[in-house]
Amino acid sequence: GSRTLRTGHLRSSALDAKPAQGGTVWLEWLPVIAGLLVLYIPTFYDLAATIWQSEEHAHGPIILAVIVWLVWERREALFVAPARTAPGSGFALLILFGFDALLRFAGSLFSRIRKG
Repeated sequence: GSRTLRTGHLRSSALDAKPAQGGTVWLEWLPVIAGLLVLYIPTFYDLAATIWQSEEHAHGPIILAVIVWLVWERREALFVAPARTAPGSGFALLILFGFDALLRFAGSLFSRIRKG
């Protein structure tokens, strides 16, 4: 059966996931977790060694910790599957953000070429 939350939306099956071959669920997520660690640890190290050392940006780790805590506290609501989806709107946003990323990349490339 499917579970419903107070909002009337169906809860995502990701929360009810069962392991495929008798293992634990976290083992299936191990490659994802490892990949995220490989991506984020160097970034956090660079932030801690540079920008978070200044007085203007020293609040960065606090903000990060609050965001992680809020996501963890509201994790069930974040996995809510809406009863109706709007694929057209999602596709339009994907195109918009993709175009934005392309323009930013082109601008960055152009400024590097121009500088020499």
